[in-house]
Amino acid sequence: MKSIGIIGSNLVGLLCADILSSNNQITIIDSELELGFPASFPGTSNDLDILENILHNQDQHNLFKLIKNSTINFRTEWLCKLITHKIAKNGVIVYNRTRVIESKEKEENIVIYTSGSDINPHHLQFDIVIDLSEYSLVSLGDLKHENYQSSSKLIKPKLPVKDFFVGICLIRDLPELKEYYIALERQDNLVEVWYVEGNEQFPNNGWIESKHVSAYYDNKLMVLDDYYDKAVELAELVMNL
Repeated sequence: MKSIGIIGSNLVGLLCADILSSNNQITIIDSELELGFPASFPGTSNDLDILENILHNQDQHNLFKLIKNSTINFRTEWLCKLITHKIAKNGVIVYNRTRVIESKEKEENIVIYTSGSDINPHHLQFDIVIDLSEYSLVSLGDLKHENYQSSSKLIKPKLPVKDFFVGICLIRDLPELKEYYIALERQDNLVEVWYVEGNEQFPNNGWIESKHVSAYYDNKLMVLDDYYDKAVELAELVMNL
């Protein structure tokens, strides 16, 4: 069993924690109030079984799943919430509202020094650290995770990203929108609409929610399947160290 720290709570980090938690002690360090909020990935998958495979017997009612054109669409933030509940039950430790200010290699381990909530320890020790903080939105003002020490046991994957505007609106407003990259209809009669940054439009009844994100993009906008494949790849890398 290894002690593994994950810095940042984007979907890849949550899925890594889920995959690795069955045989390892996992700790997530993140500056967000809730892991994976706001979500920066599209609520869709080409694998109709993937949600069941990830969530097992959890109540998925609030995902508002809708199967359309051989894909399954869902509510992204609620998926992150369900994965967070699952990994917590599996013993994953989560430090919210916390940032990393430094890391040092000490003998066979990496020591992470933190700041943030007073209830958190100021240093944590791990066998291996996965640093995904570059891809997490930051909720503590302009403070970001900072990592000054390179190490063979510190994994910092590179995920190509692209800037998008994402809006949630009523499905009945979708026909008037033309310039979107992808539109993902859900069972709650809402649709998640993605635009390449700068191309966004305004629906007749306005956006119920909207956000600007840097999303995982490798010749296409990556969906849940791609995030899961990347998490499996990272988990295998960790276990081979």
